[in-house]
Amino acid sequence: MNLNDAVPTVEALEVQYAGDTDKLCTEHEKLIEQILEEEEELITGHRRHIDEVVDLVKQEMSLLNDVDKPGSDVENYVANLDKLLTQKISMITEMRKQLIMFHTHLKTEEVMSKLYQQQQQQLAQTSASTNNFNNGALNFMDEMMMENNNYQAQDDGSAYYGEVNQDQHQDMLLQINQMEENAYGDEDMLLNDDGTNMQDLMGEDGGISED
Repeated sequence: MNLNDAVPTVEALEVQYAGDTDKLCTEHEKLIEQILEEEEELITGHRRHIDEVVDLVKQEMSLLNDVDKPGSDVENYVANLDKLLTQKISMITEMRKQLIMFHTHLKTEEVMSKLYQQQQQQLAQTSASTNNFNNGALNFMDEMMMENNNYQAQDDGSAYYGEVNQDQHQDMLLQINQMEENAYGDEDMLLNDDGTNMQDLMGEDGGISED
């Protein structure tokens, strides 16, 4: 198993969290705490591993000294060396498993951070597009009303929008929908701050609601 075999991609994490930023942040914080703990364990385990390997090397040197003596038992040398090498392989395997797990968590944290940054950028872009569409749509409606002489000033200076005919109403809706499709690439009406959409601002008869 290679170091990066278990490291997830940004695409895989996107599917896993499905846009749930809160869950992503929570698990990211937990992973950071886990990494800090595993780092100490890895360093401590490595020191212990070195001590154990040194002890095995000393035993191997002793075997070599014994086998070099006249009349030594070669079969006993082979059996003992095999035992030492098996222990060494097992120790190295366990040490490497711990290393790979730590490396996987370390790289996963980096990928999670990258995904979070991407989500924040997308959120900022969506918010900017929403504001631009709202402002553009409202300005367009104001211009349409004034061009068709459906605007008049009240005594208190507020604006009152009169009735628009059916053709004007349909033309306004089509142009607003086109603006929305250009901004978002779909046909769902954009919600205003109060939960209404742009069509709710107009009555069934084509007039602008006074509420």
